[in-house]
Amino acid sequence: ESNTDGQTTQNTIEGTVQTMSDGTKLNTSTKLNEEKEFKGLKIGNIQLTNKNNKTQLIADVTNPTQNDMQAMLIKIILLDKSGNEIARIGGRISPIKAGQTMQLSTSAMIDYTGAYDFKIIENK
Repeated sequence: ESNTDGQTTQNTIEGTVQTMSDGTKLNTSTKLNEEKEFKGLKIGNIQLTNKNNKTQLIADVTNPTQNDMQAMLIKIILLDKSGNEIARIGGRISPIKAGQTMQLSTSAMIDYTGAYDFKIIENK
């Protein structure tokens, strides 16, 4: 399928991937883009893209609590539509003060844009 602005939409088994005119693949799964919660933090405004075989997950992390949070090593677990694990990507949430928002960014050198959802666990 193509539309008039040079973007292609491809339905995958797991979710929907839109290909932009510059070749960037953008995951448009509504499940993947739902706000997540991790240790009291809110993870939202989520983007999963792939360009030149580099998958990048970017999200806003908001601390709605009254407490400052220390840095945490995390694992992003990408899931297919059945809830099966596709991949684990390591990441880090920087220290975040109460009421603040920061950006989380992590990447992998394989195309995982077909993921349907993800969850976050602490990397202990």
